[in-house]
Amino acid sequence: MSGEKILVIDDDANILEVIRMRLKAWGYYVTIAKDGLEAKAALSNNAFNLAIVDLRLSEENGIELMEEIIRCHPHLPLLF
Repeated sequence: MSGEKILVIDDDANILEVIRMRLKAWGYYVTIAKDGLEAKAALSNNAFNLAIVDLRLSEENGIELMEEIIRCHPHLPLLF
C-alpha cells in the first residue's frame, strides 16, 4: 500500500499535521486541505487512492462535500 496518494481534509491544522506525519511515516504521499475549496482544487489536479474527510468542517458541511466528491470522483474511496 505504501506510495499511494491520500487526501486529508480537516479544518483543524493540528489534526491535519498529526495525520500527515503518521501517514508519511507509513510511506504514503499525503496532500492536506483545510476546507472544501482546497480539497476540490487538489482533486482537480491530482489522482488519489483515498480521501479522509472530516464531517464537521467550520465553513461547510462535510456531508455535502462528501456528496460532491462522490459525484465527481465516484470510484474514490472515502473515510470519515
